[in-house]
Parts: sequence; C-alpha cells; structure tokens
Amino acid sequence: ASRDGLGLSEEELTELVNELKESENDLRGERQGLEERLRRMICERLQVKGVEG
Repeated sequence: ASRDGLGLSEEELTELVNELKESENDLRGERQGLEERLRRMICERLQVKGVEG
C-alpha cells in the first residue's frame, strides 16, 4: 500500500475522508436546526414587540 507523508495507508485516508464528510453533514443539519430556531425566536420577539408597541 502506498503511504503519504503522514504515514497513513490509502485505506486509512479514505476512512478519514468519509468520517469528515459524515461529520460535515451532521454539522450542516445542526446549523439548519439552529437557524430555524433563531428565526422562530426572532419572529416571537417581533410579535411580542408589535403587541406591546
């Protein structure tokens, strides 16, 4: 098996890349969830201000 400067085999590199892709997808999902929660919170605040004002 060919090895790069890190001393990892091609198999190990492929595994690492796949893990990175998976965690990237997880993060993307989390970010979308956070954005939706933020949007909802902002809307609620605006509604409350609208009612008070």
